[in-house]
Order: sequence, then structure tokens, then C-alpha cells
Amino acid sequence: MHAYQAAEPGISDPSGLAHTLRQPLSGPTERGEADVVMRHVALRLLPGADLLEALESYILARDLDAVVIVSAVGSLARAALRYAAAETATLIERPQELITLSGIVSRDGTHVHGAVCDAFGRVTGGHFLPGCEIRQGVELVLGEIGAPRN
Repeated sequence: MHAYQAAEPGISDPSGLAHTLRQPLSGPTERGEADVVMRHVALRLLPGADLLEALESYILARDLDAVVIVSAVGSLARAALRYAAAETATLIERPQELITLSGIVSRDGTHVHGAVCDAFGRVTGGHFLPGCEIRQGVELVLGEIGAPRN
């Protein structure tokens, strides 16, 4: 069983909003190369999963090179962040609302930043690390870069 749900045949789309858009990321180059296409997909990561591991699993299962995080909201049971210039991670061991997330997840590495807030509305953010456990779910819109590598 996967730690995600996507808008694909046989996999539920809890939001009912998922659809595919094709948009060029760049115009033709001087060498006449074709435009890069980004396919947008809505995704729900399931409770108990590790946020980054679930995203990495998604690109491997779909045989993609990378995804860019367009939008994300949800809740975390715990968050693992590295603050600016910090050499070690900070583990927040209490429920947090995920209020923003941005970055890229690829076969060559993951670089994701975001912000969370606690029950009192205090916001903190930084570089997201493995160890961010999903509490009730995380809903994302991802841009799949390129085509599956069939």
C-alpha cells in the first residue's frame, strides 16, 4: 500500500479537484528544442507516513524524474526542520499545521522548505528533513516535470 492517493484510475481523488493541465515552462530555444511540459496532479498523503519518504516513493512509483511542490496544506504529528545556518535538526514533537511547503523532489535529491504552526498560532519554518510524520493528512498539488520514463 502506498502512503499517498492520487487522481489516477483506481486510486481515489478525495478532493474531487484533480485534473491534468499542460503548460509550457519555457518557449522554444535557439536550438529548436521542444517545450518542457508540467502535468499537475492533486495528491493526498496519508496519516502515519513520513512526508518526504512518501513524496520520494511517489516519484519512483510513477517513474518520474522530479516533481515541484505547487501547493500543500495539512497536519503533522511531528516535524523535523533545520533552521537557517543550523548544523543539526530540530524535532518538534507535537501536532503542527502545515501552512506552506515549497521545493523539489527528484531522483537526484530532495530540497523542501516550509512553515508549520502550533496550537497557539506560533509559526516556525525551515528546511524539511526526514522525520515529518503526517497526522491527519497532507494535500498537495504537484507539478510532474517531464514525462514518465517508460
